[in-house]
Amino acid sequence: MTNTCDSRSAGRAPLRNAAFVVHLIDAADGSGDQARGRVEHVNSGRTARFDSLTEMLRFMRQTLAELDADGC
Repeated sequence: MTNTCDSRSAGRAPLRNAAFVVHLIDAADGSGDQARGRVEHVNSGRTARFDSLTEMLRFMRQTLAELDADGC
């Protein structure tokens, strides 16, 4: 089986403690109810664009779950 872990995560604490960088784009309507932007998992470099907080959190949870399943 091929290891798909990024070499940057080698020798570090479990990815459950990993960091995400979130870039928020100001909502045009100014309501504050929407969140748009880009999120990046620092250790793996995986990124996603999102149009809601739900999408951002889904990406974060899915990324950590997939990396945990890979044993990274």
